[in-house]
Amino acid sequence: TQEVLLLLELYSQVGEIVDHASFPDYQVLRTIQTLVQRGIVEVRARAPVPPPDAGLFRTAQVRRLREWQGSARGENGPLRDAKLLVASCDPRLTESFFSLLCGLPGLTPHPRMENGIAADALGPLARLRIDDDLGIEFVHVPADPRFASLWPLAGHGALGTFLLLGGSVAEAADTLRPLCEALGALPRARMLHLLVRRPGEPDLADELRANVALVEESSLFLLPLEGRKDPLERLRGAFSRIVP
Repeated sequence: TQEVLLLLELYSQVGEIVDHASFPDYQVLRTIQTLVQRGIVEVRARAPVPPPDAGLFRTAQVRRLREWQGSARGENGPLRDAKLLVASCDPRLTESFFSLLCGLPGLTPHPRMENGIAADALGPLARLRIDDDLGIEFVHVPADPRFASLWPLAGHGALGTFLLLGGSVAEAADTLRPLCEALGALPRARMLHLLVRRPGEPDLADELRANVALVEESSLFLLPLEGRKDPLERLRGAFSRIVP
């Protein structure tokens, strides 16, 4: 029951709960049925899937994003791109996340990315076009303590930070904690832990149970790198949590 409740924080469809649970399908379905009967969980009809050209953000999200950026500019200043930081203690996770981003329409990699992502390089990764005059610039921020003095500068005015976790969630979270504390002290700080699951890795149910605090505060989002969903669908949920 605890595992099902944890998975319900990350997934909204019965099939997804069954697929990611470590128990037999029958047991998982019986558990969900019991939760429904007790009024703890409510089952609703699946919402219609947005059309492929709906984009990463809904109209209301784009409006809020424009308002967020507009509040940071001068009275007559131009609207600047939103800045979204990406940090990880494992360069492979950053590479995997960048590869997923490259599947988004309107994504333009920065020229420096032709040589790959250096773990100790602070700088732009790519720009995502939102509309005619607004985009999101992804900026890689090294978690190495040598860059601690630059963390507040990189995070100034940022829309938020994606913290990529993999392997042992607890160890990765501990490594990223100094960076989290530095960025969390900034005004309007928004951070989301992305639990990146690479192809072939074991089930993450144990990791979720061991890090229930992150789940309860809604700052942990599971991001599989493979599956039936295209990159747009897999990333939409993560971006919806970072938009003001």
